[in-house]
Amino acid sequence: MEEALDKVLMTLKIFGKYRAAFREFKAKLPDYFSNVDQQKKPKTWDFQEHLVFKRFDAFVERLNIIKEFFKTAQQFLKLEKVEIGGIRGKALSSRINNVHEEFKVGDKRSLQSMVTTCVVNLNVLLTRTSMASSPTAPTTV
Repeated sequence: MEEALDKVLMTLKIFGKYRAAFREFKAKLPDYFSNVDQQKKPKTWDFQEHLVFKRFDAFVERLNIIKEFFKTAQQFLKLEKVEIGGIRGKALSSRINNVHEEFKVGDKRSLQSMVTTCVVNLNVLLTRTSMASSPTAPTTV
């Protein structure tokens, strides 16, 4: 669980840096054309960023949901070690163990479903990104 969370956090960090690099180069674009004739002004990136990154943002949002899922799962996994003392301690410990067991069963199903969906979406995102950046990619109108 910890390793999977680390991979999700690393992916979110990389995606954040990718987005920051896009914004940085978009802001610096006029500087790259400083030697060009002043009568021919370079075309800047004047498209709306949210249109370009719509699928990207949706995928990042899914990763954030998975990150929260993993953090919640880590908290539930801590229930395995909980022992409550006192008069009603045995009954309460039994209830906590039941919650933990229910979580373990539901956790496996949810995790498999979430990971499968995320992998499929990542493959689609990567395929479309590589097609868009390919010089021979078909253009759509």
